[in-house]
Amino acid sequence: MLKEKRGNGTELISLYVPESKRVSDVVGRLRDEISGCGNIKSKQTRTNVQRALTGIVARLSQYKTIPSNGLVIYCGEVIERNDRTSFEYHCLSPISPVKSFSYTCDSIFKTDDADALVDRGDVYGLLVLDLHEACWGTLTGSSIEVLGNIDSIVPSKHSQGGQSSVRFERLRDIAINEYFVKLGERVSTSILPLNGTMKGLLIGGCGMTKDNFAKGNYLHHEIKKKTIGTFDTGYTNEHGLKELVESSKDKLGGIKSLHEKELFDGFLKQLAKDINKCAYGLQNVIDNAQIGKVKQVMITSNQQNIINNILPLSEKLNFEIKILSDGSDSGKILNDAFGGVVALLRY
Repeated sequence: MLKEKRGNGTELISLYVPESKRVSDVVGRLRDEISGCGNIKSKQTRTNVQRALTGIVARLSQYKTIPSNGLVIYCGEVIERNDRTSFEYHCLSPISPVKSFSYTCDSIFKTDDADALVDRGDVYGLLVLDLHEACWGTLTGSSIEVLGNIDSIVPSKHSQGGQSSVRFERLRDIAINEYFVKLGERVSTSILPLNGTMKGLLIGGCGMTKDNFAKGNYLHHEIKKKTIGTFDTGYTNEHGLKELVESSKDKLGGIKSLHEKELFDGFLKQLAKDINKCAYGLQNVIDNAQIGKVKQVMITSNQQNIINNILPLSEKLNFEIKILSDGSDSGKILNDAFGGVVALLRY
């Protein structure tokens, strides 16, 4: 867990921001904290705190409003093995709403209960665009996070005829291409660090603009190949991201169901092949996890108590957790036959 990580001093920042808080108010508070860093006696601690606060301010500046469930941010210079340090930034999507604003600078990350930290569902990239603006972000479980937005300078269609109209349309096409190139670079920069965990990219918007962008080579090839499809949306701002998720629910549901079936079928095949490399039942899974044998755990989404017991062990002992929907066929079997939790073992 994040709370297991420590800094050299009081330099690890934990920030809880509710939806009701204005971004400008939070940024203003953090800038005040940056100004107050001059009172920190230790030069190393002062530098680390300033770096963390500056990084958070830069990230928050990308938001126009705080997401519906709020934000939980952890940032700072943490001590790794062999006393080495590394700078870490975590922006989490809470399952339940953040109730009040909290800023803490301490030697450890101040984390809440495990079930309030983060929705560990699948991550999808989101992008909505037209020829006037674009907005992009991520969908994690049921939480949408806005990563960025951009306005275009593409002129409206020319209404005059003749040769001047042809020249204007040619210049307009050039402007559209430049806008697509810039948008592709911005989106790729934001989403590429998530590519290892991202299941797919959804693209929405009005008319053919979204389709033309999706077909072109504007996105990084690793992101483009994960494009699931294009969907019609009436908005191309933060509201458009929510609309995109609604428009793609059927598609996402089918993909998620297939993915869950592949995961659970892998466990069943391993169980039939070598029962000693599998574990099921909460206590059996925990016992194997504590001795480092667990590679991957599958839990049904309605087993919150099991999730709370397993989650603290996952980051500490380096194993994956996969949450299967309790309404899917695989989830029902996992619940009824195995008590809601199974594990694949390393040996």
